[in-house]
Amino acid sequence: QHDQCLLLKTFLKEESKLRALQYLPDIIMLQRLLVDKYNRRISQQEALAVNVDSFLAGIVDTKERQKFKKLIGSFGKAWELVKEGVLNHGRLKPKKKEHELNCVNGQTPLAFLLPRTQDAGTCSVALVDYLINCTHNEFLGTYRRITRQERKPERVPMDEVTKSHLIAYDMDRDLMPLVFAHCDYSLAVGEGTNITYNLLALERQIVDRFLVGKPHVDMKVHTLLFRKDVYNVALFSRIRERIPQEELSLPVRRQIVSELHDLTDVYSVLAVLDIVIFFYRFNGW
Repeated sequence: QHDQCLLLKTFLKEESKLRALQYLPDIIMLQRLLVDKYNRRISQQEALAVNVDSFLAGIVDTKERQKFKKLIGSFGKAWELVKEGVLNHGRLKPKKKEHELNCVNGQTPLAFLLPRTQDAGTCSVALVDYLINCTHNEFLGTYRRITRQERKPERVPMDEVTKSHLIAYDMDRDLMPLVFAHCDYSLAVGEGTNITYNLLALERQIVDRFLVGKPHVDMKVHTLLFRKDVYNVALFSRIRERIPQEELSLPVRRQIVSELHDLTDVYSVLAVLDIVIFFYRFNGW
């Protein structure tokens, strides 16, 4: 019976990877929210200086803070399950040792969660790529090959992915009840408890519950751009020469501080400043 259950054998071999797929929708949402919040509004140095604890503490709204805490928790759980695979066998991986993420906790720099194709943010993109291409799509191909399916699967873009699209399950809630439902216990005098499994029936249940009808996922990550920390000194000198400068009075400075309630407001202002400086540079200043 064991020799006939090639798909079940492959599933159990890849189980720890597949288990991480339940967290993929949360990770995609986390990346999207972070890009919306910080794109061109945070520098690389700031992203490295802000850790997860301080990032969460800076979110005033309780519901939003709890939401980010859950999403970051999902990122950490998935990373713990597939970290070795991402760093050793993933298609994308950090180029430098210091950019490799060990684990996700309160002291983890925010930079590791921001989706980028270089520096510390590579881990975030590499994780999604590994879960989509090296886990979900790859196992879906294995399933179709073993069962000799010729019809191409449907495709779904990454931004629309939900758990129902994925080979996603919870070990205790979904998988173990199936295993227990397909094992038989017998007790013989002098032999103790004998446990046998109906592997063929278990394989059929896994196929029906987790594999049938699952689409191929097309990956498209929206990466984040950092705000540049230092601009050309000569450019600022030329701006000072061409635009009269006036020191802000104390009441005006206090008013500015009072209007900038949190880091998001500061980043928004800096983003506008970036656009103005780019305009001057583009026009030859």
